[in-house]
Amino acid sequence: MSATSDDRKIGLEELKARRNLLFKQFIQNPGDVRMSLEIRKIDDQIAAFTERRDAP
Repeated sequence: MSATSDDRKIGLEELKARRNLLFKQFIQNPGDVRMSLEIRKIDDQIAAFTERRDAP
């Protein structure tokens, strides 16, 4: 079963919201390596999501 366009958009928006929240927390505590790795993981997921969306 494949996700609809709306489902994918919601998923992408949720990833972006989670990433933005983590980034705001990271700004307050820039030495938190665990948080920076989590942000990187989410960035990679967003990139993969976007790549799949833009694929022919």
